[in-house]
Amino acid sequence: MDNCDLEKLSFSVGKLQPVYTPEVTDYKMTVESDVHKVTLDLMTSDCGASYTIHFGDGSSTIKLNDGLNSVEIEVVAEDGTIKKYCVEITKLSAKIAELSHLALEGDFPLHPAFCTKIYEYSSIVTFHCNAVTLLPEVPDRKIKVTVNGADSSQSVPLNFGDTVMEITVCSADGSNSQVYTVLVTRELIPMAVTFTDGKQQLDYECPVSLSAFYRPVSISHSDPKHIFSRPYIEMLARRSNIDPFSDLPLGDAWKVIEGDLDKNMSTALIKCFFSYRGCDSVMKLSELGSHSLDCPQKPTGDLDAKVRNWEERLQMTAGEDNVDKLCDMAQDHLKLYRQCLPKPGMYYFTTQEWDMLHYEDEQSPLHNLEEAAVNYASAIRLSSGDARLHFLLGLALEEQHYATEMYGLQRKVDKDKDEVSEAKSTSRQDDILAVCKLHGFVGNPTTENQLQALDKEFQQLRDQGQSGKADYVQTLYIWLFKKTAKDSSAAVHDEEGCVHRALMKYLDAWSLSPDNWEYNLHSGLALQPLQPTLRFFTGLALLQQEQKASEDTEKEAALFLQQGLEHFISQRCNRSWVEQDPSDPLSSHSTQFLRGLLTLGQLQQRNTLAGKAMSAEQVYHTIAVLTAQSVSQCVCRAEVSRQLEWVLLDAHFALLQRLIQHSECQANTGTEKQSQVTKRCQALTALIRLTSIAPCQELLDMQEKACQLAVVTTPRDSHALCLLGLAQLAHYDKNPNSDGSKVAIADACLSFQASIELENKSQSGEPPEQLSQPAVADNVIVSGPVNRRSHIPRLGLARTLSRSADAQDQAKQLYQEVISMKPGVHDAYIELVQLLEPSDPQAAVEVYCSFPLKPVAEQSFDDAFITGEIVRMLMMLELYDHPQLSHNLVAYGKVMGLSCIEKYIDILDGKSMNKLLRSVYARIHDRQEDDQDLQDFFKFKCWM
Repeated sequence: MDNCDLEKLSFSVGKLQPVYTPEVTDYKMTVESDVHKVTLDLMTSDCGASYTIHFGDGSSTIKLNDGLNSVEIEVVAEDGTIKKYCVEITKLSAKIAELSHLALEGDFPLHPAFCTKIYEYSSIVTFHCNAVTLLPEVPDRKIKVTVNGADSSQSVPLNFGDTVMEITVCSADGSNSQVYTVLVTRELIPMAVTFTDGKQQLDYECPVSLSAFYRPVSISHSDPKHIFSRPYIEMLARRSNIDPFSDLPLGDAWKVIEGDLDKNMSTALIKCFFSYRGCDSVMKLSELGSHSLDCPQKPTGDLDAKVRNWEERLQMTAGEDNVDKLCDMAQDHLKLYRQCLPKPGMYYFTTQEWDMLHYEDEQSPLHNLEEAAVNYASAIRLSSGDARLHFLLGLALEEQHYATEMYGLQRKVDKDKDEVSEAKSTSRQDDILAVCKLHGFVGNPTTENQLQALDKEFQQLRDQGQSGKADYVQTLYIWLFKKTAKDSSAAVHDEEGCVHRALMKYLDAWSLSPDNWEYNLHSGLALQPLQPTLRFFTGLALLQQEQKASEDTEKEAALFLQQGLEHFISQRCNRSWVEQDPSDPLSSHSTQFLRGLLTLGQLQQRNTLAGKAMSAEQVYHTIAVLTAQSVSQCVCRAEVSRQLEWVLLDAHFALLQRLIQHSECQANTGTEKQSQVTKRCQALTALIRLTSIAPCQELLDMQEKACQLAVVTTPRDSHALCLLGLAQLAHYDKNPNSDGSKVAIADACLSFQASIELENKSQSGEPPEQLSQPAVADNVIVSGPVNRRSHIPRLGLARTLSRSADAQDQAKQLYQEVISMKPGVHDAYIELVQLLEPSDPQAAVEVYCSFPLKPVAEQSFDDAFITGEIVRMLMMLELYDHPQLSHNLVAYGKVMGLSCIEKYIDILDGKSMNKLLRSVYARIHDRQEDDQDLQDFFKFKCWM
């Protein structure tokens, strides 16, 4: 009597969502654009019930309009009970041009997840994936879809790095179209690439990894183009927003994607990486990944099948049930930790994105690591005799060290506990450098000079009665002193540190299970004589004995080291490889492993291993590729990053020396070889200038040697001579009172003078007179490019001359020349003013006033230093009516804040400069002087 359900509800075209059931009353359905009507098929559950269709003319034939059509069916039971069913039928318009879904064959995820109204996506695929097939789905079968102009079902071949795929969607009536873009990036293969063509080897070499470009980008406005692999130039740009080769600011939109270069390079022919083992295959660069998986000469990684005989002895007995549960929980936390880690290399971190690396407590990857450590420690309490538990706890503790050192991870509570935040530290360091400039310490002053400058500033401020400013300078002094003391003790063993705690747990594990190779590499060698990791580190141990290793020992050690490298490569060139395990001793993040490879390269320079052995060059190139990739993943400039950078610089320098040695052995040095030497020298000096390693004698020696090699190779290259001058000047500034300081400063002058003299002249011909000896003998003289005129050598020469009291006037002239050539170089104005101010402060003010300032809204902190100096000097000279004072005071206050100009406001107030004060305050607040609020404020201040 009261049954008002429909037993059946269906349409002649389309499918209901969800599937019909009598209890559900709301449904949706979509039909294609060529469907103009549908027939409704209904049946009530009770034969006594009736229904009414509320749409159109009420018949079972529904005429559809484009878009949404709401059909309501009212069912009335015999007793009058009413139930309403609603079906929303969406008829697609023939003008719609969109996808309903998009995916990549092979389950490679899209970023972001697909949404119809999002038109740009990216995806990362494995390095051995040569082609991908897109799987677009459309809501209407009459919508046409093409991928890169071809049928959407065809696979798209991939470049070595990035491949852009354009999915063009055309509406059913052909009137509209929409393009979806997918950027597919192949993972970087951990191999150095050797092209069959020598010119291509030179043209396609990345200056950081010294291998083939990976996702190449160029720097806008560079001529000739300065091209880098994308992850590495983004890493360098995070450190210093300048062009590594020209030292010019990068500016906005500096990255230019070199898609054509990537495409052309991908089709170039290369040799197999395993050619040293006998593989003579030649393939396209884009095919290297797939070939490396199936190359018959690829090392297997297992040195002998007998290694499996020890598996039974290495099995760990299971603990109690609760111990297993704790271990499972720890593994879950470690899995969450790895999922939450930032993925550098794929993204370019801005300042705002960097802040995202600080997490709330429950969301922090460090929180998951700590929870894993707690679970393992709890398991040890319940089963203290289980050596594996001690070992796993050690791994978790060591991973905490790498999480903070490599990724800069920091929980919010830990960040709040820090005495000084990272942003505040940077701000304080900038303030210290500004004080140093005021007291004549320019460039990169030593810590001792910084402390001296702060002390002088403190005394001056205290004598002037500026106690507030003096207290802040004293705070800077104390902070720098503590920071220096902390840094100097960083190398001291910390018994409470994560690394030391991990070491203790490793020793506990070894004491409980001394026959496990993972717990003790050397003692484990007796049980695992064929384990590649053991062999690698045993090879290093053989070479590090107090007594010099014999020839046979060196051969054995070199064999062990190469087997370790081959094992690493065989693991990476495997379809089952997913992600590098940080706990693996043979990891590209391990400086011990990479240093071991440097040792292998040194041994191979003497051809210690014959037969199927890598050459020294191939070893060094492999190191450069692995280390460059690891450095680019270090978003935090901490000790791990600095250690990796040292390895990268050592590999660069070793390859440069090998290149020079090969050139000297040849009767005639070709132009390609000379160009390669020049590019390598330029790359190495750029890396040294932008490194996070603190300046030291070893680094300066490497920089000067690289610059000397560049000059010897191309003695008429103006830029090479300029770089040599900069290196020599850095040597002088490191220790101005050393025995060789006079020679260094004289050599720097000669280098800069030679660089300037060669401007607008050909790079071919005889060396300039300033060089004490000619370039490499028997060089082939060919027509070369013309040296361009630049402000950089003039700035360098001006700095060099300014170090001498007798050459101050020449330095001033050169600074003026730099300013006329490149008006926006801040350092030229600042350093010229430092020379002028003691004797002619008004001339110094005029120099600053000639700086081409941008509009206030676009001014940077560097610009604010100029405006602040103008205000400081004018106030010191009591030139309150000077035309430059008003607008510079406004600019400085707007950029740096009102607190920075309070002392000047007080002085002007005391001098009754009311009109000036009203104008400054109004403009800083972007208001008119007659604003009522400002009028009240001015009356309160007695300025009107």
